[in-house]
Amino acid sequence: MMQPPSPPATPPSAFVAPAQPGVGVVVRPDTVTVGDPFTLTITVEGAPGMLVRFPAEPDSATTIALRAPAELPMEGERMPNGRMRWRARYPLAAWDVGALVVPIGPVTIGTRTVPVFARVVVASVLPADTAQRVPHGARPPVPWPTPWWWAWLIAALVVAAMAALLSVAARWRRRRPVVRVRAIDAARAELDALDAPASLAVGESVHALDGSADVLRRYLRRRWAETTLLEGYGLDAGLTTGELVQRLRDVGWPATARVHALLDAIDAVRFAPGTIDAARARAFTDAVRPLLEEMEAALVTRESAAPGRKAA
Repeated sequence: MMQPPSPPATPPSAFVAPAQPGVGVVVRPDTVTVGDPFTLTITVEGAPGMLVRFPAEPDSATTIALRAPAELPMEGERMPNGRMRWRARYPLAAWDVGALVVPIGPVTIGTRTVPVFARVVVASVLPADTAQRVPHGARPPVPWPTPWWWAWLIAALVVAAMAALLSVAARWRRRRPVVRVRAIDAARAELDALDAPASLAVGESVHALDGSADVLRRYLRRRWAETTLLEGYGLDAGLTTGELVQRLRDVGWPATARVHALLDAIDAVRFAPGTIDAARARAFTDAVRPLLEEMEAALVTRESAAPGRKAA
């Protein structure tokens, strides 16, 4: 009688395929509010000697970010069944609402990469109706009256009131008396303010001479304008001493020779090198006021003699 064939022998243990590594993901708590902390835990179980690398941090810090550095294991712990366990913890916080996917990278186990999928539900801390509230449009600063033509009437009244105010202001300006300062009075006040003797006393000879010459020149221009000696024949401020004296001679201005001598002398002293003699400077500055009074008296006499017109 033939014997039945014997069953195949069991393969040696060296050829038994190792168990596949397992990856577990846990989120605690899985429902939070905006800004509340939660922890993502990734656990890997596998055979001893297996190389495991965890992601360092979430890929994006806009919606979910680390609250503290991740706790990444340096090496695994042995389990009672002889396998090894690696566990990484990520302390996180969410800054948006809704069901959010934690943007964590894959786990590398040996030469394999295992994707990690984790989700957390984030609730808003605002009242339930806040997110649904639609604000009303902004109110105008001044509500326009109804019917519509009232607005045009108010605008017309405002324009009329402004026009009336401008008209009153213009009439008031025309009626204001214009205070005219005579040339001789202005020159006297300028000489008093210049106080040439005080400047000479402290050694400021150039200041005293320049100021005295300027007062004399300004008086001539102002008095010229008051008398209107010649139409279209002006006395400009930028004239040199020679040009100024020539204009005065052309119209027969009184004391022209003395004006010429005094201005030439002051110019020579001002532009001469070296220190200006105080006594000489005092003689020039003291001569300005009498010269002004002499010219003014002569001009007033001439104007009085010809009342029908202004003359020099």
